[in-house]
Amino acid sequence: MRLSQSFSTAVLLGLLVMGLGNKCFADSVMYSNLGTGSGVYNGDQGWNVIGAANPSVNPLSQYAPAFSFTPASTAYFTQLDMAMAHVNGTNSATVDLMTDESGPGTVLESWSVSGLQINGTCCTLLALSGNGTILIESGMTYWVAALPGDSLAFDSWEYDSTGVTGTVFENEGTGWALYSNGVTDGAFEVQGEASTIPEPGTLGLFGSGLLGLIGLLRRRSRQ
Repeated sequence: MRLSQSFSTAVLLGLLVMGLGNKCFADSVMYSNLGTGSGVYNGDQGWNVIGAANPSVNPLSQYAPAFSFTPASTAYFTQLDMAMAHVNGTNSATVDLMTDESGPGTVLESWSVSGLQINGTCCTLLALSGNGTILIESGMTYWVAALPGDSLAFDSWEYDSTGVTGTVFENEGTGWALYSNGVTDGAFEVQGEASTIPEPGTLGLFGSGLLGLIGLLRRRSRQ
């Protein structure tokens, strides 16, 4: 069976687009304060993530920390890796990715998590997948927050092991407020998928190849 010229050309164009599409995206680490090997994070100390009714705290109060980051590149957010562990009570937490409004602002994406590893162990990371539609921009400030899953939850956001310090905001049930500056951050990493434009030389190579294939099809259709 002989393919028509128009159909063959359409097939070639489709293959070209698919080939370009496969080369137009690349995973990248947008921000990280994680270490390596056995020191990915500090598995012995961290920031409390506590529900308001957990009896371990006196007086009773909610504790929820948030840390900022500034990505090194612009990309669509794909994954957040965090060092989270369970202490006692309900094994659950809520994690939010947020904009900056002189502190934690609008929630861009949120996750309800459970089954966290036991506090004091290292070094399994909590991997949270994004929907791939949120553009995180280089040079802009964003926040990652960890909140208790319910009023009895007591979890820990483990310290980073790389010496990175920053500003922590706390939410004690009445909204976000500055808690301290120059403190050890909670350990986390932000990943993204950056859309890139092929280099001019690559585009020229694809274009020349396409024109050659179309010419070949035309010659065959005349025979």
